[in-house]
Amino acid sequence: MPYIFALFVDPADPRAYLPTIVYSNPRAPIRSVEKLGRYSFGIQNCPEDVRAVYVLHAGEAPLGGAIYDTTTFDSYTVYTPGAS
Repeated sequence: MPYIFALFVDPADPRAYLPTIVYSNPRAPIRSVEKLGRYSFGIQNCPEDVRAVYVLHAGEAPLGGAIYDTTTFDSYTVYTPGAS
């Protein structure tokens, strides 16, 4: 449930973010969040935007051919837009 971390880091009024939630299967007993406001979860749900910042599991890489600066934390890598 990575969306919980986004809520801790970027607290928002529930009335503002609840309408923006997109579930992978809205009828599932335990729902998985694909998008929450400006955040996307799962590389397959991320936009191909060279301005985007990605936090991915080690071994995953952003889609597209953009150049990124990387910082690794344990088993995650943060990709930030780099010089082109």
